Amino acid sequence: MSKIMVALIDIENKEGYKDYQDEVLPMFERLGIEVLAVDDEPKAIEGETRNQRMVVIRFEDEKAFYDWYESEDYNKIKPISLNNSNGEVHLLDEANLSFWMKIQIIIIMISLMDKSQPCRRPNLNNCEAR
Repeated sequence: MSKIMVALIDIENKEGYKDYQDEVLPMFERLGIEVLAVDDEPKAIEGETRNQRMVVIRFEDEKAFYDWYESEDYNKIKPISLNNSNGEVHLLDEANLSFWMKIQIIIIMISLMDKSQPCRRPNLNNCEAR
């Protein structure tokens, strides 16, 4: 099952943190790790916007995450990040995200159905969307 890593980062020393970025981004590319998003100004839809970088990365599975995170190569550059920033890192099951997205799609589809048209199996063609 894929894992999604979400990091919220307060960069305290931009120049020092750039050294970390210059090392870690090519590492992700080399290892085939998918960086989904990096945003220095994420917009809060609920709650207050934090002045933090948000990073979202997909790993093939939990083993792939720890293979990277505990690797010798990453441990060489991790101190650069820790010395120039503070933050939190979360690991999520992608399946949970997919489940909720499917539920939302189903809810939207149901809300679009015309309640006056009965939907009977096996022919659903007579169900019209509003």
